[in-house]
Amino acid sequence: MVHVHRKTPLAAAALSLPVCLMMLMIDDIYSLINYLSFSRWIFIGMTCAAVPYFRFKYPHIDRPFKVPLIIPILFALCAFFVVLSSALSDTPAFLGGLTITIIGVPIYFLGIKWKRKPRCFDIIMCRTTRFLQTVFLIVDTRTSSSSTHGRGLSRGSREPLLLEDQDQDDYHHSDSLLA
Repeated sequence: MVHVHRKTPLAAAALSLPVCLMMLMIDDIYSLINYLSFSRWIFIGMTCAAVPYFRFKYPHIDRPFKVPLIIPILFALCAFFVVLSSALSDTPAFLGGLTITIIGVPIYFLGIKWKRKPRCFDIIMCRTTRFLQTVFLIVDTRTSSSSTHGRGLSRGSREPLLLEDQDQDDYHHSDSLLA
């Protein structure tokens, strides 16, 4: 969800504001670093470990930029070392960060993987998405009303009508407003 004119993730930034404000209220900055560095470094390590994995799994894919394999392997090992040292040095903070990270798994399954959601859940999510798109000017509001069925749903789908679902002319028209 990118802002129409600024091309920035404005909704994500605005919705992360309450979390940032809660982080500012924590007295001990070192415990905050310990809570957050675990999840940050584990995902950085997994991202770097994916480079050699995809290089061997999909060797036929064109890569415009190649990195020597030793670099992501060493970086992933260093990232996992940081995670391990964090787990051994401050175990309660490590377990707190692990708990916070694991809480995201059910949210992922509820929002993404659960395919047979009740219709009312889909409608609420679509209306919320449409509201956020309108408030944060994520979707060009000048599109025709015939593209939706009155509930912010795209034709033949239970998914919200997003910017990439709109006519290409509307998208290019919003780009021309920048000039």
